Amino acid sequence: MFEFGKKPTDSNEGYLLILAPLKYEGWSINSLQYAKGKNSISVMQYIDESRFPGKAAFQITGTSDFFDGAKLTVSYTPDPVVNEDGTVSGLQCIHTQEVIIEI
Repeated sequence: MFEFGKKPTDSNEGYLLILAPLKYEGWSINSLQYAKGKNSISVMQYIDESRFPGKAAFQITGTSDFFDGAKLTVSYTPDPVVNEDGTVSGLQCIHTQEVIIEI
């Protein structure tokens, strides 16, 4: 969603706010990347439990040209599991979900 009711245009920037669950079915958020063509940028997350409980928030600012044709990639990693004998197991894998930006 674009914050402040301000969608981007050719000459004015918009503020894209992306909210993603911190945890989902035993997986924890790892990262978000903005991708356009062969270029990608990692976007830093921030957590504000008072405004967005249980969510990671990401913000990207740009004009409509910056967002047009771009995708977001959200990655999650599996949470470690405590076994019956007390050992901890973790998987070295990642789930990635692509999201298309629509203005």
